[in-house]
Amino acid sequence: MKTGMLAADTAFESLTEERVTEEGAADMSKYEEAFKSSWVHKELWQVRNVRPSFNTKLGIWGGIMYSGMDTLLVKGRVSWTFKHRGSDAAQTGRAQDFKPIDYPPFEPPLSTDLMTSVSLTGTNHAEDQPIHLLVRKPEEPIEEAGKRTEHVKRNVEEFAGLLGRACPAGVYEYVNLDGGSSAGDGSWDGKKLVINSQVREWGGHRLSEH
Repeated sequence: MKTGMLAADTAFESLTEERVTEEGAADMSKYEEAFKSSWVHKELWQVRNVRPSFNTKLGIWGGIMYSGMDTLLVKGRVSWTFKHRGSDAAQTGRAQDFKPIDYPPFEPPLSTDLMTSVSLTGTNHAEDQPIHLLVRKPEEPIEEAGKRTEHVKRNVEEFAGLLGRACPAGVYEYVNLDGGSSAGDGSWDGKKLVINSQVREWGGHRLSEH
């Protein structure tokens, strides 16, 4: 939340002072300076080695011991910083290489379904808020049905709808089409990617803006 506030402050200053880059975009370069001067950076720097220690030669148990001492005693006051091994994408495997997880059923009130959990967080957005999440490559100005079909095919066929599993609030969904796929609708094999700009529960029914 604090980093979001810092970003908003930097954006406001950039716009009011008319600081722009060579490309004509708002200059946000001062954000990094504001972040490094904040308490957020101090806290994150103290725990920078906690998670990466599990991927070192120390192994899982050595990582647990190191991270415990680093958190309770050292508090990050060391001269080294462990590195993460590759990007998240590089660590993502195909669905066929893994056994599906058989999750136990929900047990209210100890556990609840996804939409109930989201509702309990109190998260809410303006009903007329435009969708700002797009599926495209950076060099492409607009979305194309062909690109969306290509995305759905690979994501569903190879990764079992990973994008839909990754979002905890159900923003991304791969829905089944009653009539099956048709040319130009961006779907594949009867499935289509839907991006929900606002999802809420009303009268026991799920309402989404697609």
